Amino acid sequence: MSMCAGCSKALLPGSRVFQLAYGEYKATYITPTFNPWRDVILEWHEDCLPRSLLLVLLEQEQPYHCMICAAKVSDAEQVTYFTRGSKPSPPYKRLEARGYSLPMIAHIECWARALGRDPK
Repeated sequence: MSMCAGCSKALLPGSRVFQLAYGEYKATYITPTFNPWRDVILEWHEDCLPRSLLLVLLEQEQPYHCMICAAKVSDAEQVTYFTRGSKPSPPYKRLEARGYSLPMIAHIECWARALGRDPK
C-alpha cells in the first residue's frame, strides 16, 4: 500500500491523487509509459499536495513542452511528470481517469539539473 507524501496516510483505491513519476514519452499515448527501472517517485492525496507545488504546475495537452527548458518533448524521450487521477487497486500503479492533460512534464535531464543532480 502506498502512502501519501503529505499526510503519511494510505492512498486507498479510488482516492483522487497526484502522482510524480518517471517515464518514457510516447506521442501516441496521453501519458508517458512507466520507466521499467524506476516509475512512481511520490504520490499525494489531491488535498495534500503542497501549495508551493500547486503554484508551479501548469496543465498542458499534447504536444507537451518541458516546463523547465520549454523545448518540445519528443517521442521516446525520458521524462519526469505529474499526473492526476484515481488510485487503482493493487498491484496496478498507473492512475485511472487521468484525463488528457498533464500538470507537469520535464525532460529527465532538465529535472535532474533543477534538483542539482548529475543527469547521467
